[in-house]
Amino acid sequence: DPRRTTIEAGGYLVLWFDGEPEQGSLHVDVKLDGEGEELGLFAAAGATSVDTLRFGAQRIDVSHGRWPDGGGDWFFFPEPTPGTSNGTANGAGGLLASVSAPEFSTPGGFYDGPVALTLKVEADDVRIYYTQNGDVPLPLDSLLFRQAIPIDATRVIRARAYRDGHLPSSTVTHTFFLGPQRPTLPTVSLVTDPANLWDETEGIYAVGPAVGPEDEWPFFAANFWRVGSKPGHVEYFEIDGDRGFAADVELAISGRRNGRASLKKSFSLDVRGPQGEGEIAYRLFESVGYKDFSKLTLRAGEDWSQLREGLFSEVQQEMDSEVDMQASRLVVLLLNSQYWGVYQLMERKGGEFYRHRHGVESVDVLKWDGNLVEGDGAHYDSMLSFLNERDISQKEHYAQVQTLMDVENFVDFWILALYSGRPDNIGNMRYWRPATNAGRWRWQLFDVDLWSSEYHRTLDELLVEKRAVGFHLLGRLAANADFRRTFLNRLADHLNAALAGENVESILRQQAGDLDAAMAADLERWGQWYGKGYWPLNRWHLWYEGEDPGRRFVMEDWTEERDRLIVFAHRRPDVLRQHAVEAFDLPGTVPVEVSANGGDGRVRVNSLEPDLPWVGTYFRGVAVEIEAMPDPGYVFVGWSDADLPSTKRVVKLSLTTDYAVAARFAPVAASASPLVVFNEISYNASDEFDSGDWVE
Repeated sequence: DPRRTTIEAGGYLVLWFDGEPEQGSLHVDVKLDGEGEELGLFAAAGATSVDTLRFGAQRIDVSHGRWPDGGGDWFFFPEPTPGTSNGTANGAGGLLASVSAPEFSTPGGFYDGPVALTLKVEADDVRIYYTQNGDVPLPLDSLLFRQAIPIDATRVIRARAYRDGHLPSSTVTHTFFLGPQRPTLPTVSLVTDPANLWDETEGIYAVGPAVGPEDEWPFFAANFWRVGSKPGHVEYFEIDGDRGFAADVELAISGRRNGRASLKKSFSLDVRGPQGEGEIAYRLFESVGYKDFSKLTLRAGEDWSQLREGLFSEVQQEMDSEVDMQASRLVVLLLNSQYWGVYQLMERKGGEFYRHRHGVESVDVLKWDGNLVEGDGAHYDSMLSFLNERDISQKEHYAQVQTLMDVENFVDFWILALYSGRPDNIGNMRYWRPATNAGRWRWQLFDVDLWSSEYHRTLDELLVEKRAVGFHLLGRLAANADFRRTFLNRLADHLNAALAGENVESILRQQAGDLDAAMAADLERWGQWYGKGYWPLNRWHLWYEGEDPGRRFVMEDWTEERDRLIVFAHRRPDVLRQHAVEAFDLPGTVPVEVSANGGDGRVRVNSLEPDLPWVGTYFRGVAVEIEAMPDPGYVFVGWSDADLPSTKRVVKLSLTTDYAVAARFAPVAASASPLVVFNEISYNASDEFDSGDWVE
């Protein structure tokens, strides 16, 4: 469009190099490399170079241009002026490239005693300013470095170099932890200008001026609901004291009611690089293989004991579950060098999660009662219509449903939700699919730290629920015999293994042992506020149902909470079995014992391959699949139950009484076809060493 792209004499034109030409003629179909490249301006014919620029790495919110306009020299401008003359509001010109960042004589980390810190830069005419309160160093309100800085307590030092006529350096941040005690959990140091947190009008942690004495919790007019993100810095230290990573971030208060309106708030961290969005390259979570993160969450959680979320994460992994659940780990958080308690450091559940876990970029995501988060909800609405209009008990209709949703994922999601009995299933549910023709809906489990009692009848509620989301689907799908068999067998498998009382207790005791030492400090910091967290403006106030509002939680309370969960772990499986028996009108449960003759093979029961001999509990009248699996060098020769066919390694049994069976194995007969073992293969050898193609 020549009318929009013609530059008049003395005029200006803004072009967007965003790779999105569909937005208009001023948007270019390429992106500039923030790390630097060459940019050329050519005459209309495309052959004559009018001007070129080779630029280096760029910094966010700093422009690069000629000064004065049309001059021969290039400068940097800390106040970009797109569409107008280069320069600053007061008429000053540009600056030369930034100076090098200060070097710390001693890196941040854990030290037994005081540290004498010196800062240096190479040039003599460079001044170093530093702060100890989390603020970015500025010449007018920071300390000028002149001599060694004594550090005798846990403290954050931020330093920046300045030189006349140049951009200031980047800010260098190090946290120093002093004292003989070492952490028992990883440590996160979150640093920002104190005003970003506590300023009355713009501080993200503050209540703010819009909340009055008559307002009630959760105070939707408060700053922590309405104020956006603020710049900050994060450092992560492993238990051994090594600094795993450090990054500039945009931090914000995150979560729903309790994540924001409780005193101990949750944070979202968006990593920022010199050109904008950045990335942490670090193996942060052992349970996942990837190590690149641009978004993380520091979650305070609703479980003051910090036991439930980690337990579910571990159980979900042991289930070999199809459920999507964020990786997490417990950490100790320091906010501007002040102890802030035990938190869950988690990957975020948005687009990056789907890309990491499933390799998909474009997704449809819904939450709660069908609320659209991303993409399009039309496919889900169509699936609901199909379920409502068809007889799902018919095999062909159920087969069609299986092409629309991942049934195993759906089943495992609701088994975990049933186990916890969590009352907020509708509020803590996301379901998503790859935005492709073949994309199937999957369910994502999160915020699993609010549980009901071990006797809660969650299954009854879900089967009769009339909402249009997962509750309704469970009841509708239960009309199909194949789905009921899948659901009941997977429930039985998980209750026999990952969700068995002994296994859950073992996980709880392991995690409680790791957490024990860290919780004492957390309770000292937050013990009097844990609970329902209602707080009026005039004083922070804790309200416990039936308890003294002034009561403080202590370590004895935490130990009792751990023990209550252990009792829950042992009672809940039998309670859920009985609920399933009643909900599906089953004749009861039956113990199934499997073993192998001579230990020369294994036996699979549904999805489990247990150590033998083994006893599990299954539902009477629901077919259980059992497979004999011989070890190398052995063959299956039959079952101890003479009624079973001796030549079939896989059998399905619909049991009504106690049952025990052993798989029989025997060595491969010497006269039979001998085993052939390939221990080395060569094919497509290199030209430098062509040994031919052969096997050995």
